[in-house]
Amino acid sequence: MFRFLYILSLSVVSMSSSLDSLGQAEDKNGTHTSYTETAESFFPSLSAVLNSVEANAPILLQEREKVNEATANRMVADSKRGFRLSVGLNGHSLYEDRPNANYYQQYRYLASAYVRKPLYHWGALQAGSRVAELSESSSSASFSDFRRNFLDRIRVDYLGLVLSTYEIELTRRSMELAESNLEGMKERMRLGLVTELSVSEANIIVLQQRINFAEMKRKLARNTRIFMEDSGSVGGLDLTISDDFRDFAKTHRFGLNLPILASNTTSTALKNIDSAIEAENQRIIIAKSGLRPKLNLIGGFHQDKIDLADSRSSVDRNNFTIGLEANWALFDASQSRGEKRAAMARKRRYEIQLERETRHLQLEARSLREYLVTRAQTIDSSRQLLGASEDRFEKSRIEFDRNRITPDAFFSSRLALDQSRLSLIRTVVDYLNVRAQFNLHIEETH
Repeated sequence: MFRFLYILSLSVVSMSSSLDSLGQAEDKNGTHTSYTETAESFFPSLSAVLNSVEANAPILLQEREKVNEATANRMVADSKRGFRLSVGLNGHSLYEDRPNANYYQQYRYLASAYVRKPLYHWGALQAGSRVAELSESSSSASFSDFRRNFLDRIRVDYLGLVLSTYEIELTRRSMELAESNLEGMKERMRLGLVTELSVSEANIIVLQQRINFAEMKRKLARNTRIFMEDSGSVGGLDLTISDDFRDFAKTHRFGLNLPILASNTTSTALKNIDSAIEAENQRIIIAKSGLRPKLNLIGGFHQDKIDLADSRSSVDRNNFTIGLEANWALFDASQSRGEKRAAMARKRRYEIQLERETRHLQLEARSLREYLVTRAQTIDSSRQLLGASEDRFEKSRIEFDRNRITPDAFFSSRLALDQSRLSLIRTVVDYLNVRAQFNLHIEETH
C-alpha cells in the first residue's frame, strides 16, 4: 500500500373489466345469478383469517425481519460515503528523572478529534450504496411475494379443512343411515323376512362407518390445530358449507371470461433477477476501483505538551491538521481481478436464469388457464355424475324396501352418492385454488 499525505426497478390482455371472472349461471326460474370466483366470497371466516394473517402469522413476522436487515445494510453502505468523526481524551501521570534533581511527577490531560470524508473512489462507494439499495428493494419485493404465496397457501389449507368437514358430515349421515338400516334388519329378522347373515352384514357396515368417522375427526382436529398455528388465528373457524356455495357449485358456469395472456410477462421473481444483474454491474465497478488511487479529505485536532530542555515547565500546544489523503494499493495478489471475474460470471448466470424463468412463467400461466378450462368441463361431468348417483340411490332405496337387494348393495349406492357429492365440491374447490393462483399471476403483471 502506497500512502501519500498532503497537508493543506406478464403483461395481460383481459377481455373482462375485472380480474375476478363473473360468470352467469341460470337458476331454476331462468334468471341469471352472478358469482365471484373467489373462496372469500362464500367463507367469511376465511376472509377474516386472511385479513389478520399478516399481523399474526409467525412465519410472516420472521420474514419481515429480512426486510429490516436489508434496510440496515443499506444504512451501513451509505455511511461509508459520509463523514467519520472520532474524539479522544487521554489522561496520565508522568514521572521524570531529571539530571541532578529528584523525580518529578505531574498529571497530563490531552484531547483529540479527527474527521475523515471520502472524496473520490472511482464510483466504488456509490456502487456499494446502489448494491445495498437493490438488495433492500429485492428483499421488500420478495417479502410481498412470499406474503401473497403464503395467503394462497392459507386459502388452500382452509378449503382443505372445509372439504374434511363436509366429508365428515357425509360420513355421519351415512353412519346414521347404516344404524337405521341395522335396526330395520333386526326387525325384519324377527319377522322372518331376512336371515341372520343379512343382519351381520348390516352390523359390519355400521362398525366400518364408526371407525371411519372417528379417524376423520381425529385428522380434522390435528389439521385444524396446525392451521391455527400457521395462520396465527385465535378465534373459532366456521368450516361449514353455505347454501350459496352449494348453489354456486351446482349452477355456476365456470371458465367464462378468463383473461387472455399475452406473450410479454413479468413477475416479482423476474424483477429480482433484473436487480441482481444490476447489482453485479455495480460490483464490477467496485472491483475495478481496487487498484486505483483513492482520495480522502482529512482534518484533525490534538493537544500535547512539550517540556523545555532547561526547566521543569511545559508548553501546551493545540495542533490543527487539514488536508488530502491519497491511498493507492499497488498490488493485491489478483484479489480485485478475481472479484471482477466472479461478478461477471454471476451476471451471466443471472441473465441465463432470467431467460429461462421468463419462458417458465409464460408456460405456467398458459398451463393454469388451460387447467381452469379443463376443470370447468370436469365440474360439468361431476354434476352429471351426481345426478345419476342420486337417481341410482332412490331406485336402490325402493329395491331395498322391497327386499330385492342386500344391505351391502343398498349402502354401496349411498356411498357412491356421497362420493359424488364430495367429488363435485372437491372439484369446485380445486378450481377456486387454481383460479386464485391464476389471479396471482395477473396481479403481478399490473
